[in-house]
Formats: sequence, structure tokens, C-alpha cells
Amino acid sequence: SDARFSGKADFWEAKFKGETDFLDVRFGGIANFSVAEFGGDVTLAGAEFGGYTDFWGSCFTKSANFWKASFSVGASFVGEGDNWLFRSEVNFTEVYLERPEKVRFHHIDLSKCLLRGTDVQEVDFVDVRWAEKGLFSFFGHDVMKRQAVYDEIYSLEKGDWKALPEIEKLYRQLTHNYENARSYSLAGHFHCGAMEMVRKQHRSWWRRNLFSLVALYRYLAGYGEYPSWPLTVLAVAWVLLAVGFYFLHPTGEGWRRLGWALLHSAQALVFRGAPEGARGLTQALGFIGSIIGAMQIAFFLIAIRRRFKR
Repeated sequence: SDARFSGKADFWEAKFKGETDFLDVRFGGIANFSVAEFGGDVTLAGAEFGGYTDFWGSCFTKSANFWKASFSVGASFVGEGDNWLFRSEVNFTEVYLERPEKVRFHHIDLSKCLLRGTDVQEVDFVDVRWAEKGLFSFFGHDVMKRQAVYDEIYSLEKGDWKALPEIEKLYRQLTHNYENARSYSLAGHFHCGAMEMVRKQHRSWWRRNLFSLVALYRYLAGYGEYPSWPLTVLAVAWVLLAVGFYFLHPTGEGWRRLGWALLHSAQALVFRGAPEGARGLTQALGFIGSIIGAMQIAFFLIAIRRRFKR
């Protein structure tokens, strides 16, 4: 700790068997940690890298702490083959990147990496393993999984709600990053993450889950990123409307009555309104069905556009 390297610092193929401490170390020139092996926890917090820094093929067996480190030129974090560089927790928060476009994260596992407070909008991400989180959860099972940053999982487990605005900012940076790289599918995942952070900042359970525009956007459209979700909601609406027509406007008996209800439910969803001669609640039900149908078809087209835009 506190060491000073005025020129090149070369740790090529070095093996650090125990805990390694580079706290507040200053590297004046190139710092080469290529193919280095770190067997214990590594501390690089507050380290200043004045030249290009290379962690190509390195292996971090346990935790790595880069908190408030600074990279003046650029850095390469690149795994190779079965080595995804990081195997445990990584603290990359509040890291200063003077030239973020010169920082590479390739073939790397960031599923347990904290990035909050680090500007990653122009960082080069290729073949990254991110954490995963479900957009919805039913009976303990995640539905429609999305790529996520570990900051979200870690902060929610700790109950650190104050961190959510910063995590929202991180998600928006990653969305912009992947859109610029024309990786629209991954950009969509991080857009969902940003919207989830907006939703979860509502302290009231009712606003967080029901009475807010962002909550409705989540449940009706899947944040406009999953084409299958609006169709799923449309199918559920079709069945519910059919039940309403079945009991409110009975026509025929048995299967004939059920078929009539399903037919007019579908017609309501494609803007045909209530069946002829309908009054009162049945007419209102047809009007509601037309609104739901128009919304869900629009959400489906938006999701298709975002998924395949060029």
C-alpha cells in the first residue's frame, strides 16, 4: 500500500497466493497484470493508474476491490477461454475513468460486480456475463428474465433504497452504451432495469405496484421491450371479457353460449365494440375491450420496433 512506481510495473504471470494489498498505490507508467493469479482478496482501492493498465487473462479467485481507483489512459479487463477473469464479488464503484472509450471489458463475468458511481456510458463491453433478474415473479419463480446489474440485487437485499436513483443512472448509461453498439436486445434489458428503479422509488406499496403510470406500463406492456407480453395480456383480457359477456348478455345455451361470448370478446378487442342490442354494463364492457385491444396492439408494435430496429 502507498507504493510508488514511477515507470513500468510488470506483474506478468505473477502469483499472489494470499491477500494482496495495492491500496492507494500510484502507477506512473504502464501497469501489466496480464495472466496474473490472485489467490486471495485483492485491494486496489484508491490506486492511481497513470499509464495503460492490462489485466488480460488475469484470474481473481476471490473478491477484488477497485473502489475509487482512477485510470488516466485506459485499461483492459479481458478473459480468455474458461477464464472469465472474476470469480467472486468485485467492487468497481466510484471509479474514475478519464478516457472511458479506452476501457475494455471483454469475455468477463460481471454478475457480482458493483458499478454504481462509475461512468460506463462509453466503456467497451463485449461478451459480458451480467446478473439475471425476473421482470415478474409468480410463486417464487422469475418470469421474463432480464439482464441486470449486481448493484440492484445487492441494494435491494440490503434494503438500501437510497441507492436506487444512482442505479437508475447506471442502467440508463448501459442502455445508451448498448444502443450505440446496436445491441438493441441488451439495451432493452437495461431499459427495463432503469424503469424498475423508477417504479421502486415509490415508497407507497400502492403506487409502486398499482396506482402509477410506470406500474401500469410494466404490467400492460412489459416496459415495451417484450413482444410476447402485450399478447399475453391481450389473451387474458379476451378470456375475462368473454366471461363478462357470458353472464351479462346470455345468448343460447351451453357451448353455443360460450362460443358466442368468446367471439364477441374477440370482436370487442379489435374495435367492434359491444354486440348488437347490448345495453348498460355489456355496452360498457365492449367499450373497455376496444380500449384494451388498441393499447395492447400498440404496445406489441412498439416492442417489435424496439427489438428489431436498425
